[in-house]
Amino acid sequence: MSELVVAMAALLTMQASAPAPAGFRSEWSIPPACSRPLVPLADTTRPRAIEHGAGYYTRLKIHRIGSYLVYPLFVAQAVAGNQIIKDSKAA
Repeated sequence: MSELVVAMAALLTMQASAPAPAGFRSEWSIPPACSRPLVPLADTTRPRAIEHGAGYYTRLKIHRIGSYLVYPLFVAQAVAGNQIIKDSKAA
């Protein structure tokens, strides 16, 4: 494991000291001697291809809440089914 860490540190040090090609813009800054993790230079978030309306997020919230209602519904159906089976054997 330590060999891997040493190899990665050496690789990052070589990349930091190597000159960048002409016209190359790096999205990440490499700190000297890799003293801290890579830090983005600028906001690199992509623009959204699709924008959703307010109705989409309302339906999404309803479906997320409704998905938790499946568990109590399953238990209620199991109890009701057992009562039906129990009553049919008694009759």
